[in-house]
Amino acid sequence: MKMKPIQTPAAAAYTGLPELGFLFRAGLLWGLALCGYPHAGLAAPATNPPIDRFALVRRHNLHFQEARPENVLTLGNGNFAFTTDLTGLQTFPDFHHQGIPLTTMANWAWHSYPNPKHYTLRDVQRPLQVGGKTHLYPVVGFPYEDSNPASQWLNENPHRFGLGQIGLVILKRDGTEAGITDLKATSQDLDLWTGTVHCRFEIEGVPVQVVTVAHPNLDLVASSIQSDLFRQGRLGVRLRFPYPTHRDDPSDWSQPGRHRTVMGKVSARSLRIRREVDETRYQVLVEAGADFRTRNAGPHEYILTPDPDSGDDTFDITAQFAPHPVGNPLPTVREAQAATQAYWEQFWRSGGVVDFTGSSDPRAAELERRIVLSQYLTAIQSAGLLPPQETGLTLNSWNGKFHLEVHWFHAAHFALWGHPEMLERSLQWYVGFLPQARKLARSYGQQGARWPKMVGPEGRESPNHINPFLLWQQPSIIYLAELCYRAHPSEETLRKYQSVVFETARFLASALRYEQSENRYLLGPPVVPPPELWEIRPNNQFIVWKPEETFNPAFELAYWDFGLRVAQAWRERLGKPRQPEWDHILQYPSRLPQSPHPITGKPLYLHAENGTDLWTNPKRRIQHPSFLMAKGMLPGDRTDDVIMRDTFDAVLAMWDREQMWGTDFSMLAMTATRLGLPKLAVDCLFLPGQNNNFGLNGHSVQWHSYPVYLPSNGSLLAAIALMTAGYDGCKEPLPGFPKDGSWKVRFEGISPLP
Repeated sequence: MKMKPIQTPAAAAYTGLPELGFLFRAGLLWGLALCGYPHAGLAAPATNPPIDRFALVRRHNLHFQEARPENVLTLGNGNFAFTTDLTGLQTFPDFHHQGIPLTTMANWAWHSYPNPKHYTLRDVQRPLQVGGKTHLYPVVGFPYEDSNPASQWLNENPHRFGLGQIGLVILKRDGTEAGITDLKATSQDLDLWTGTVHCRFEIEGVPVQVVTVAHPNLDLVASSIQSDLFRQGRLGVRLRFPYPTHRDDPSDWSQPGRHRTVMGKVSARSLRIRREVDETRYQVLVEAGADFRTRNAGPHEYILTPDPDSGDDTFDITAQFAPHPVGNPLPTVREAQAATQAYWEQFWRSGGVVDFTGSSDPRAAELERRIVLSQYLTAIQSAGLLPPQETGLTLNSWNGKFHLEVHWFHAAHFALWGHPEMLERSLQWYVGFLPQARKLARSYGQQGARWPKMVGPEGRESPNHINPFLLWQQPSIIYLAELCYRAHPSEETLRKYQSVVFETARFLASALRYEQSENRYLLGPPVVPPPELWEIRPNNQFIVWKPEETFNPAFELAYWDFGLRVAQAWRERLGKPRQPEWDHILQYPSRLPQSPHPITGKPLYLHAENGTDLWTNPKRRIQHPSFLMAKGMLPGDRTDDVIMRDTFDAVLAMWDREQMWGTDFSMLAMTATRLGLPKLAVDCLFLPGQNNNFGLNGHSVQWHSYPVYLPSNGSLLAAIALMTAGYDGCKEPLPGFPKDGSWKVRFEGISPLP
């Protein structure tokens, strides 16, 4: 049985995995050779003490003093998230509507509009003949959804939605309600070490303090509000509930007649709210630390006010959201705070960390900030029971559906940074969806399990002319399962995921066709490579790849090879014989497609074998340079180092970086690391490009339209894992950082990549 590589005694001491300490004491130190010993920052404790994790995390706490539409702080636990404004709650949603909306979202919260015409995929399927075979593909759709009601409904449903908002009602002395500009001396802080939002502000000279947390194990928000305004009868808490929508801001306040809210007082200190929205049902239980009165302030809106004569200046409130009735009592605010603080302290102490203290490179502090904030943001939004959507649990993108082709970017880092349990939560979706994945493969005349691209929890593909032909998500479940095994190398892990690994490998094999005259296997047509767009013409006219003509996409060829190799290794670990068909495929692969450099004539990699004008037509050099991932995200077993280096240089010199996604810059850094180019690896993380950004709250804005794009955060962490801990067979410590003295890098609890 393959054992997990062990880096040093310090790594064993600080990963939070007791078995690693045991393995070290037992003398099983073979893993030390993988990337050299000692690592910077992982020398013997006597000469290099452990990283001060508390100081590392706290120096990147978030602090806002100015109200801006994008200045929000989100609390969460991976399955539930609550986004707050500068009041520590959700008091001014209109102000944030054009930035990052104030939402309450959960992984179980999905809704569908009524479907009176009973649309199904059959209504949007069209026949496509390739290689003498005809199959039906759901291709009626984007960018034409609005002209086809069936496609529109199937794309928009199901969708995630906002569960409701909890905000303050603040009255000025004249009795009118305060607006956001009436708040003075504002301070909005997120304590990353404890997962707590602290907010302070004044209204007409009267201070207000709010402390808010999201419970680590429940879909519950808890807030303690302190102000003399309670004694003056000028402060309350507003609860309001929207109709769901598929749009970016998932709360529709314009249709009060389309949903039902039933409020019932449970006691003087609690109330229960029942929500009925089309076929969707959920409940909210609210409890307070003092008696309160409830006033119906409008459709689906309630205001809670404590008795001003009580003399109390503090009002504690907890609210739990659930798809089923919630039992009393809820945790108190103090109990929720204690649970939250314990959870986050354990998170920061048990996982991986990187410390750049002492570095002279002026970018070091910014990179450290991006890393710490990305750890937090992915933990609260990408670590749930479902693969995350690109914008997590903050707002909707693509109707709230998740895109399986970027699941690796969202979540692979969890296993590399000492939190494999956070990755494994979402892998259970694949296990449960396996029967439908087999059915999907059969519908295209293939074997094994085929994974869709853009889906909700039910797994039904969303129709358009790209989704059914995108294939680079297929091997990802094998890669993710392998990372889980490397974190926990046991027979239990193998048996937990063997079905999805082997059934996915069966699909990989069946999706190829053997060309006997050329003695090689080919992938496609039909297929669309990762860039999806072939060209962008004036007026933002998108020209996509023609799936019926496209074959042998470079990254997919390499990923297929990697997936089948890992699947064979899993068979051997379980005592099963190797699959002869898979070995035959590995023996006779297609070469990754190439074409000559337009000036030097040197061979360069292509997106796909039919895309031969990539390096002569600048309009083609947009979106993901995905062929680079064949040696970066992947080990590079199918690539030639000389060709890859020349291709890497060509991308840096000739690619349109304004048309690259945020994830691409991390992928460039990973390729540079595996090519032995540490200075360029760091430089790639900071290349100019509209989508290579990490805002004050750590979020990466894409195309000026995605205010949140979590694959950028996750891919950065994957890149840093490679740049610090290296990869199997690497002999160079810290292979992604220059050795000129400008970088002082210490890390703990991070594992090498394959």
